[in-house]
Amino acid sequence: MDAIGFKYKFLAEKDSKFLVLADSAKIQQVLTNLINNAIKFTNSGTITVTVDQTEGTDESLFLTFYIKDTGAGMRPEEVKYLFNNKNDLSQSNLLRDYRGGGIGLAASHHLVELMGGELKIESKENEGSAFYFSLQLTKSLNIQNDTEEKSPEIINRLNVLIAEDNRNNQKVIKALLERQGADFTFVKNGLEAVELYKILDFDLIFMDIYMPDMDGYEATRRIKATDKYKQNLTPIIAVSASAFEEDILKAKQAEIDDFLAKPIEVAKLKEILVSYSKS
Repeated sequence: MDAIGFKYKFLAEKDSKFLVLADSAKIQQVLTNLINNAIKFTNSGTITVTVDQTEGTDESLFLTFYIKDTGAGMRPEEVKYLFNNKNDLSQSNLLRDYRGGGIGLAASHHLVELMGGELKIESKENEGSAFYFSLQLTKSLNIQNDTEEKSPEIINRLNVLIAEDNRNNQKVIKALLERQGADFTFVKNGLEAVELYKILDFDLIFMDIYMPDMDGYEATRRIKATDKYKQNLTPIIAVSASAFEEDILKAKQAEIDDFLAKPIEVAKLKEILVSYSKS
């Protein structure tokens, strides 16, 4: 779909196995705010809206919404300001320039929190932005019964360290890994990942790039500098909702072994787990 110099894409599964209980009015308001914000920032390129669903191990279903654009993007200090001032974005010069966009972002942060989630952002100046949030919802009706479960393909059971600061994102990854037969431990930032790696043994590390306190790149560098890493050569997989050129370059410079994009594709996740379980 073309609209005033840019393309608009909507990606979602055509068929859903379940209906869920959700506050559709709040979700619609958040998506409207974020899409309008993306339109304001994007003069050319693409705006992509993705809806991803992950079935939990109980009666839960995780819906994750991604709004990505190839617009103006934000400077690191702008992104930091958004993280630290979620409820008052009126002072952001960049957002003021876009006709009050900060008000919509503050409202979106609040609405997502009311639904039990957290609005996250990844952005690079002159490359674009990605806003996303996950919601844990309750299944209300099974509308497709062919839920055939395939047995895990992991050759050796893996013990995985996962650095991810968002609680609902943790639950999504947990549901995916449990189906693949992997054991896992979560930490909420890069610093905790470094410290825990020194103490416990892991076969694989999933490292979110954008985290508070210490990002995934710095955490990777510190892990690789340890004697333990030099002996074990533990594979490190970068995880990100965006694939900006700068991120890919930094991943190569940090000698990260692989890259896993959000929303996480089950086939790609399985490929990584199977590959490293054989090594």
